[in-house]
This record gives sequence, C-alpha cells and structure tokens, in this order.
Amino acid sequence: MKATEKNFINLIRKRREEGLLYAVETYGWVIQSVVRKHLFLLPDLQQECMNDVLMAVWQHIGDFDPNTGSFQNWAAGIARFKAIDCKRNYLRRSRKYVDIEDQFIEDEHAGRQMLKVELDQEIKELFEQLSQPEREIFQKHFIEEATIEEISAEMGLNESTIYQRISRGRKKLRKHKEIREAGQ
Repeated sequence: MKATEKNFINLIRKRREEGLLYAVETYGWVIQSVVRKHLFLLPDLQQECMNDVLMAVWQHIGDFDPNTGSFQNWAAGIARFKAIDCKRNYLRRSRKYVDIEDQFIEDEHAGRQMLKVELDQEIKELFEQLSQPEREIFQKHFIEEATIEEISAEMGLNESTIYQRISRGRKKLRKHKEIREAGQ
C-alpha cells in the first residue's frame, strides 16, 4: 500500500514502514530544523537525536490525536523534547568525563557552559507555566531526580497528591507547547 497524507498515520500505527518513510519525506525537514535549532553546538549529536525522534514517533504514534493538532506540530514537539534530552545527557556524560579525567579543554568547557545556560533557560521557560508547588515538584523529580517518596516526605504531601500535581503540570506543559507551536 502506498503511503499518502491521508493514510500514513494509520500505516505507522499498523507498524508499516511505508508510513514512517512518508513521514520522514514529508515532515523530516521540520524534525531536522527543530533538532538543529536546539543542538546547533553539537552537530555530532544531531543525527542520533533525529533517530531518537523517529523511534519515538514510531513507538508513540498511538498517543497522536489528529483532533488536537497536526502531525507536524506533534512531531516538532517530540523533536524539541528529544533534543533537550540529548543536551541533558551530553552535559551529564561530559561532566562525568571531566570528573574522571580531571581535565578539560577550555573550548569544551565554554561549549558545555553555553549548552547548560541554554538548557536552563528552556527549562525555566517551561517551568514558568507551572504553579509554585508544581514547579517545586518538577524541579525535585525531573531535575534533581528525587523519587516520589522522597518528595512526598520532604513536602509533607501524599504520594497520590504528588502524582496528581505531576499529571496536572504535564497537561499544562503540553497545552503550552501546543499553543507555542501553533504560533510558529
């Protein structure tokens, strides 16, 4: 079956490669531009990130709802968050490398600092959409990597309350992302 604009999503859902190939041919430029925008200082990571985005599209096509937005915006959102993940992982790996070797080249350090500042700015922008308690929970859970149990004990809240606030926060961030992408 030949993939078209009308059937490529169903083909991907049926795990047919033609659907993904059509998506790459038609929307690959969007994914690539988003990845390049976020990883412009790390050209070596761009292809790996593109692969991660396509894998996420393949694995999570069931989450796509054509009634809430276009495939292009959905794929661009995945690309944005995968690029942020790639930056975050790069910073973690480079930090470990520096700790192990106890040396670094000044240019690499400056590049890492620039990436860290950029990533911090993006996270700050996202977190501004959340209420103060949600922001604190997201900071502890997603940045500091604290467990739900630890956050619950520290904040004096039930674990179910923490899960609810994370869920609400994610919904707010998704809505913010959709609004932002619609304006692009």
